[in-house]
Amino acid sequence: MRAYYELQNLLNKHGKRLYLASFYLLFAVIALLLLRNLLFFLVLTILTGAVVFIINRLRSPFDLSPIFFSSVVLMHFYDARYVIAFLFLASVFPSILGGSTADFISFLSLLTIFLISYFSAFFPLELPYTIILAAVYALSAFFIIFTLTKEPGKALATFLVLLAVNMAYFTAFTNIFLTVGNIIIAG
Repeated sequence: MRAYYELQNLLNKHGKRLYLASFYLLFAVIALLLLRNLLFFLVLTILTGAVVFIINRLRSPFDLSPIFFSSVVLMHFYDARYVIAFLFLASVFPSILGGSTADFISFLSLLTIFLISYFSAFFPLELPYTIILAAVYALSAFFIIFTLTKEPGKALATFLVLLAVNMAYFTAFTNIFLTVGNIIIAG
């Protein structure tokens, strides 16, 4: 009987909040069920955006973010419109919030990421193709930085870091993200 009175007391004190929380939870569950194929896009965008924000806040001299990896994975499941939205929401927006500035090199890098991601849709998302994609992206970044800055040391360091980081992302996470994406999107 005491539990009943405690429940009544709880409902009297927090009934409106519990009702609103229940309504929001129900709304979120229904929305996720109806927008199921967007769930993977949203989760990957939020996670990648958070990593990009943190990297920019820490003022890392190199791009250690999973932007390239995530855009290739998204292109596997979605189309070019989603990748463009992803690049803005998970790269441009968090970078600016993190204190970075947009410059011509950033624009060319995002364009390169988009183009390589677009062409990645024609190949299976597995080794050795993903390593080749990472190498093409790192080589493209090398030429962009070398051409625009005339600093061979910076260009070489960028090439090596991008190659190593993206090879690590593709080797460690491709199968996991493919499995999760197939479960969420394909059902």
